[in-house]
Amino acid sequence: MVRNYRKDNNARKYTVVSTADSMQCLEKVKSREMSHAEAARQFHCSRQTIYNKLCESHQKQPGHQKVFTEAEELSFSDHLSCLSEWGFPVGTDDLREIVRIYLTKQERKVPTFVNNKPSRDWVARFLRDHQQLSKHFAQNIKLKRAAITRETIAEYMANLKESLEGVPASNIFNYDETNLSDDPSKKLAICKRGLKYFENVRNFSKSATSVMFCGSATGELLPPYVVFKAEHLWDSWTLNDPRGTRYNRSASGWFDERIFEDWFKKLFLPAIRYLNGPIALIGDNLSSHLNPTVIEICRQKYIIFICLPPNATHLTQPLDVAFFSPIKREWRKIFGRWRASCEGSKNATIPKGRLGSLISELLKALAPHTRRILISGFRKCGIVPWNPHELINQLPSDSLKPELIGDSFKQFLKEHRNDVIGCPVGPQPKKKLKVLLEKQFLLMKFQNVIRNPYLRHPVKGDESLKSPRCKIY
Repeated sequence: MVRNYRKDNNARKYTVVSTADSMQCLEKVKSREMSHAEAARQFHCSRQTIYNKLCESHQKQPGHQKVFTEAEELSFSDHLSCLSEWGFPVGTDDLREIVRIYLTKQERKVPTFVNNKPSRDWVARFLRDHQQLSKHFAQNIKLKRAAITRETIAEYMANLKESLEGVPASNIFNYDETNLSDDPSKKLAICKRGLKYFENVRNFSKSATSVMFCGSATGELLPPYVVFKAEHLWDSWTLNDPRGTRYNRSASGWFDERIFEDWFKKLFLPAIRYLNGPIALIGDNLSSHLNPTVIEICRQKYIIFICLPPNATHLTQPLDVAFFSPIKREWRKIFGRWRASCEGSKNATIPKGRLGSLISELLKALAPHTRRILISGFRKCGIVPWNPHELINQLPSDSLKPELIGDSFKQFLKEHRNDVIGCPVGPQPKKKLKVLLEKQFLLMKFQNVIRNPYLRHPVKGDESLKSPRCKIY
């Protein structure tokens, strides 16, 4: 088995002769109708190429033999897919180390590998030959989120179907809050090769503003609800904002029961007052959202309040699944342009009076795609249309067997992942250390009590004791 050879882009260019012209050229040379030189000129090919074809030289395809068989490479591909599905993705350098472990276990020595470890070019060719694999950024999730089972999702979908019985798609809403950061993030730019410190002179901070969004299964987006971190709310902060936007403030800048109740009464209820039939409101089970007053109002107005399963909003919440990612990307573009302006370069943080116009620009940029994004989010979460397989298919398959993962992959996980599941969880026992004050430390040093290997032990006649730094005040 030979690996197909591909020329480098900077390699020397060769004339490409079609198969029909090549056969005709060889026939004329064999029948002595033309000489090698005449055939080379007429068919625009090399005389050496004609000679090699006639002598049947270089019959093998260019390139060296494959290191692994097709079955071995297919096994590598299956294991990589399995590990990525179960939350242990393997990087480029990780795959190289796994291959080295595999060759060492087989007691094989590959001359083209340095210390039996393949190069990154080998990994690139491996991914090129196996199109079912690709490289993406892995999203970190906590162990509690990874512990969501198919039984939990199946039970949630069964309850959801019963709760949404008779509710039209236009009356199904999902709400969630997010934050608009004051950091424009890193910028991919051009710099001098070898530059050690590549910096972008731009103000930024770690502050963020909480914003509540709510959308329906038919793509209708309600006005945003903005919460400032402040003690008081000023009228100048509410200028040039999207129509219908409401504002509030809290000491932490986060949503609490009081603010959620205000959002429900002053923004959500007026938005649904013209809808006919039962209404469903879907959200996470955050404690600040489980307000007794809100629950009572829902009971009186026939609003079905549906809580999502804990630690599963990354799968079951439409806004998390489809809406927040594009809105964050667009926000970084808009905020980056504002930060590069004269006004943005002079302010350390976003002035609260400027945030409304930036949010208005954000929603205007997303307006052509908002309906499509919201509808796709509800469909991906299996809500509208109701489809439990949309969620269940995103979880790892239950058909995995322990022997499926090869010894090389298991050894790599033990060495480099430290057996994540078996790691102790929670705080470890600790012992309080006694830290001496500077005066006590110098006094003990003078009395020759401390034996610190980084300090010279005071001995009789040591001149360092007369140094001003050993003086006790």
